Amino acid sequence: MRLPCALLICHSLIASSALADATCRDGSFVSMRVVDGGSVQMGVAGSITNPQRIARVTTFCMDAAEMTVERYESCVNGGKCSALPLQCTPARGRTFPIACLTWDDAQLACGFEGKRLPSQDEWEFAARGLTMATVPRAFIRSPANASVHFANPGLHVTMGDPSDIAGNHLFDMAGNMSEWTSTVYQTDVVIRGGSYLAPSTLLLATRVLPRATVAVDIGVRCARTI
Repeated sequence: MRLPCALLICHSLIASSALADATCRDGSFVSMRVVDGGSVQMGVAGSITNPQRIARVTTFCMDAAEMTVERYESCVNGGKCSALPLQCTPARGRTFPIACLTWDDAQLACGFEGKRLPSQDEWEFAARGLTMATVPRAFIRSPANASVHFANPGLHVTMGDPSDIAGNHLFDMAGNMSEWTSTVYQTDVVIRGGSYLAPSTLLLATRVLPRATVAVDIGVRCARTI
């Protein structure tokens, strides 16, 4: 049995000062990681939405975990976010990742915390980690742990799977929820990362969706400019 974030790993997310740099602490329970900037080849040859290129990313902060129902509730109670998407939350505890947010909802929720959505380049850069591996460590899946992320849609989705930690000590970049980015392609928006419903073929994919899309496996992770 896997436990919700608050019982399993939330405290560990802020336990190490080496991982939760003071530059990124926001005075709340939310832990962020410093992602040191740099230049690296990203993208896929022949891709229209994620072309192969040299990306230059400046140092920034990124949430160690996806936004929870509890965090989104704070935005709603603060009058900045729309009401909770009830069609997606009845079976989820308050420490589970929020889902069914439109792109606008995701932007407002991050803005309420003084943060923003990460760009597509920032998201991939963070997932790759300090070694800048060709295949991000978070995306290396095995049959033994695949069920954690490609589970029955009726199962609760918990946070902090120790087998899904990106190089910058970010949880659930390969699973749980796919995540909105700030990158716009024509009139649609890029989402990144695998989810508990997505086939493994989509782990490295760059997908574009209308900004009003609502889905049970799309959530949000926030970033902050340093």
